[in-house]
Amino acid sequence: MISIRTRGTVVASAFLLCAGCLNLKIEPEERMPIAATINGQPVRLIVDTGSPGLVLFRPAAERLGLTVTEPPYGAHLGPGSVPAGLTDECSLAIGRSSLRTRLTVIDVPAHSVPDCEGLAGWPLFKNGIFILDAIGLRMEYVDKTPEGTAGWLKLPIRTSSGVLALDPPPGTKESGVVVMDTGSPFGISLSADKWRAWRATHPHAPTTLNASSTPGSGWEVGEECWAEKLSLGAIALSDVPVQKANVTDEHVAGSGEFAAVLGLAALRRLEIVVDGKHGFVYLRPRQSPAPPYAGNRLGAVFLPRGGQSDDIVAHVVAGTPAYEAGIREGDLLLKVYDLDITKWRTDPRAGILSLFWRQPAGTELDLTLRHLGMQYRAHVEFRDIIGPGIANGD
Repeated sequence: MISIRTRGTVVASAFLLCAGCLNLKIEPEERMPIAATINGQPVRLIVDTGSPGLVLFRPAAERLGLTVTEPPYGAHLGPGSVPAGLTDECSLAIGRSSLRTRLTVIDVPAHSVPDCEGLAGWPLFKNGIFILDAIGLRMEYVDKTPEGTAGWLKLPIRTSSGVLALDPPPGTKESGVVVMDTGSPFGISLSADKWRAWRATHPHAPTTLNASSTPGSGWEVGEECWAEKLSLGAIALSDVPVQKANVTDEHVAGSGEFAAVLGLAALRRLEIVVDGKHGFVYLRPRQSPAPPYAGNRLGAVFLPRGGQSDDIVAHVVAGTPAYEAGIREGDLLLKVYDLDITKWRTDPRAGILSLFWRQPAGTELDLTLRHLGMQYRAHVEFRDIIGPGIANGD
């Protein structure tokens, strides 16, 4: 049921990835795993319809003993792209399909901790017909499009894109390409123009911060809000997290006006049938209540300043537990309890980049920070900031 195509004689050069693939502290229920082996050895892949191919992260290629041809030095890279190597031909098996092929290999961003070893991209699935269950994290292949989809929204798949991208309905004045990205745990990532317009009309929406990293975009920190209702042309969604798309998102769909990326948190609000064989996706809004969303319950993220600095810098949203505990934008994190975070480069226990993502409500931390040269302590208790049932000030 899976169509796998070899990359043939493609020269190692560059690769474009969607936003969510390396977000840190991903919960197991926020990935869509798929059984795979390479040269008979198991490999942890996720189904990523926002990826235009089959990708291995370099540590996996090294673990599997694969020979990698590196990209040409100084190769031109487009926006959101990264240098990519190419393995020698190897045996790949996914589900019941197997073949000899070569695999794209990329480096992960510094200080990130991927929760998988690679991505099984859209080209592997694009010729099949399947029910995409984002709640159960599974794909159910069927012989034909179910008859019950006759009254659903029917959108054409953009054949010129290497990812699962949808065009507006034919004959409408709607514009904008929408990408369906099972590799992202997030909700709706809007284009810059659509984000500004939505934020201007929802200034009091519940808000926290999000941080994610892709090889093409690097680290990005931005607001993540909760939308009770949001429409992307004919696609109507309710109770979903929403944020601004990053640089890679804006280019992954290919040519045409970009509208948004739908990650798993948004796809869970839809019933979905993908008919890649005939080039359509069928959508219907789910009527069931939205499931809980594991957003950032701290209201702050802490990231390295960059360069050779050991500084871990706070990014904070007002009105959140972090802000109420006295933490301010630009403060430097020194300790979590007695753990010296300034040694994050050398001390594995100071895994700072995984400490502050999506911890359960009620989690308590004692932090030591520095503000304008003065050291202080902050006691923080995590709570739900965005999600279904959180009061909306709009």
